[in-house]
Amino acid sequence: MKSFYGKNGAKTYLLQFKYGDYLLEGIEEVIKKEGIKHAVVVSGMGTLDRCRMHTVSTIGFPANDIVHEWLDEPIGISAMSGLIANGSPHIHMVMSVYGRSKEEGQVTYTGHLEPGSRVLYLVEMVLIEIEDLEMERVRDSNGIYELTKIDPEGNL
Repeated sequence: MKSFYGKNGAKTYLLQFKYGDYLLEGIEEVIKKEGIKHAVVVSGMGTLDRCRMHTVSTIGFPANDIVHEWLDEPIGISAMSGLIANGSPHIHMVMSVYGRSKEEGQVTYTGHLEPGSRVLYLVEMVLIEIEDLEMERVRDSNGIYELTKIDPEGNL
């Protein structure tokens, strides 16, 4: 796995994951190594051969998630976006996989990236670090983790 960064008002990271790298685990490794506290995932694309993601399956509360998993299949990622808040990534992606039959063709899915998603050929991402803003995810009354700004004295 490689990572690059440059200056454009804020530190910009270009991440490159190669065959066999685990995507979310690699992102977490970069966050820890580089000390990234807050960032925006502005771009991501590539291929996987294993994918785990979750999507919501209800419109009421509490939210109910379904975990989808594909093992040893060619998967194309066409888009990734998300936030890193207080060192914790929350990343969604749009990916496609060939259907189980010729009639199905290529099927597109979207959801939240989970551990265990493995790079097939290459995945490239862009993160832009956010400075001078302190955020934390706090569970609301419906059980949803929402962003909350922390003031400089550390109060929510």
